Amino acid sequence: RTGTIFLERFGWLWRALDYRTHMALRSIARNRLRTIATIASLTVATSIILPTLILYESTWFLVDFQFDHVMHSDIDISLRDSRYISAIYDAAELPGVDTVEPLFTAICDLRKGYRSRRVAITGLLPPHRLLTPMQPDLRPVTIPPAGLVLSRKLAQILAVGEGDRLELTPVRGRRRTVSVPVAGIIHDYLGMNVYADLHYLCRIVGEPEATNTFQLVTNPARLGETYEAIRNLPITRSVRVRADARSAIEDTIVRTMGLSLGLMIIFAAVIALGSVLNASLIEITDRAQDVATLRALGYGPGAVAGIFFRQNVAIFLLSLALAGPLGYGAAILIARAYDTELFRMPVIVRASTIIISVAMTLAFVMVAQLFVYRYIRKLDWPAYIKVKE
Repeated sequence: RTGTIFLERFGWLWRALDYRTHMALRSIARNRLRTIATIASLTVATSIILPTLILYESTWFLVDFQFDHVMHSDIDISLRDSRYISAIYDAAELPGVDTVEPLFTAICDLRKGYRSRRVAITGLLPPHRLLTPMQPDLRPVTIPPAGLVLSRKLAQILAVGEGDRLELTPVRGRRRTVSVPVAGIIHDYLGMNVYADLHYLCRIVGEPEATNTFQLVTNPARLGETYEAIRNLPITRSVRVRADARSAIEDTIVRTMGLSLGLMIIFAAVIALGSVLNASLIEITDRAQDVATLRALGYGPGAVAGIFFRQNVAIFLLSLALAGPLGYGAAILIARAYDTELFRMPVIVRASTIIISVAMTLAFVMVAQLFVYRYIRKLDWPAYIKVKE
């Protein structure tokens, strides 16, 4: 009955296909268990490659997001002690420095009921251009004149939302506990950041308007002079160069993610190649007499192998319907496993990622087809059409 309904609705399509395609589709319908096993294998192979490529792209997105959209300074100088905010004018006189912006970082304990975390609160002086907190959709986050802007992960840990209040206790200086509002939640990816207006932060920790970090934009042609001047500053505690930090992270990504990607591709290749080749060889053995008949009728090895190629491509297309949702779901589960206080993994799906994962699996099917063609070419087909007396 199913075949009758199919012919009634899609008979024109069936008649448009050639004889070898009819044979391939009949074989798929006849050997249902073998077809299901091959579909499952190709689904697993594609589902291994797809989330690996998604996470690889997501990691690069995280790096680009942090170093291209959030951080814009070339050099960050951390000071031994806090200085009056007017010290930025002295930093602007350093050779090769084009722009200077101050930061004030205060280590504080944030508490909501029995939940608490010790965090570094970064005070930004508006209009801040060298450190621009952003949402994942690249919308800049406005730092209000009062209140704190919390990382989403920290807000989850403290179980607070926008409009709630927290108890803040500075670790150094005047350790007076004050109640501060949560002015906003930011969906960032690295660490548990807390931002505030620099003037507001200085007031609640009991400091005059101060800075303990300089953010510099430098002239590339005078970097040597800039480094020498920074090295001679007695107030410098540490120096962070954005280009060096990015380079170190990129090297780590290439080394670790590249190795993982290679192993996953090899694993997927073994599954896809082995399943397709095994199913094809078994099919050839079962239908050796049909293969011999086609050879006797004048069909070459390539034409006969085309039957099995059509069969494998049809199975591959059926597996894609399952591999897409399964691979995307696996990427989401892995990203949730990496949702930690240190960093959060976004799930970035690009059309190129899907195309590459599909192309890789199809390439494994094509490699299996080469072995099928070689097997058919060497098959002793006259032995299968001899009629016993």
